[in-house]
Amino acid sequence: MSDGVEIKIPKVVRTVNSTRIIYLYTEFCKSCNFDKLSRATLFKILKISAASQKTSLRGLVNTIADGMKSIEMLEKILRKCNTFGLPASTVKDISSHLQRVNQHLQFEVKGHISTETNIALHCSTYALSDISHKDYCGSCNHEHSGHCDICTQITQIAENVLVAYREVESQVPIDIREEMEHEISLADKMLHEWHSHCVRTVHQEGAKQSILSNLQPNETLIIMDWAMKLFLFFIEKNRRNSLAKREYRGTSLVQS
Repeated sequence: MSDGVEIKIPKVVRTVNSTRIIYLYTEFCKSCNFDKLSRATLFKILKISAASQKTSLRGLVNTIADGMKSIEMLEKILRKCNTFGLPASTVKDISSHLQRVNQHLQFEVKGHISTETNIALHCSTYALSDISHKDYCGSCNHEHSGHCDICTQITQIAENVLVAYREVESQVPIDIREEMEHEISLADKMLHEWHSHCVRTVHQEGAKQSILSNLQPNETLIIMDWAMKLFLFFIEKNRRNSLAKREYRGTSLVQS
């Protein structure tokens, strides 16, 4: 809070979206004759304590699932903008870029990442370095003067949607306006986290392969806290097939 007081927000399971939460809060305040917070403030609160949504069919990694959801969120916003006057040609153009970014992050981006590249978004050493901690900072022996169009689109696509939204902002009702701005900001964050996850995955795999290739006969590589998620089928009481997740954590042992 502005006076320095910290209010801990408990972790709860959300079964409705942000707009519905705000609506329920508003109705509750009305029933109690309580002065409610503004919608803008409520969206800021929900942004800070964002809920992670898990969907069984999306994938094993929540970061990837959230990233895929961000693409859907941006496409939904474009369709809304179209109803408020955004030209269909603009919607089609940005949507095609969204699909290209989605395809790139799912299937292609890992092939771009390396420790020896002059493109900043591709260089895992540069991207993962934290200059505030010397133990977590690496140096490169090359300049980052290169450019990759599709990887740059990852960092700019949410901004493109925001620019398109600004064109019709005056036609959008205030309550919907706040919701759309909140979702664009959240989607942008999810996309960046998805790309960062891909960079970490490639870098970690490279480190593991380097260790394995130099493993001596008297050495052992122990990988701790290895998580394996198994999909199990089961039959509910109503005899419909459902998909559940079960997670196993353990230790992986590799000997030369």
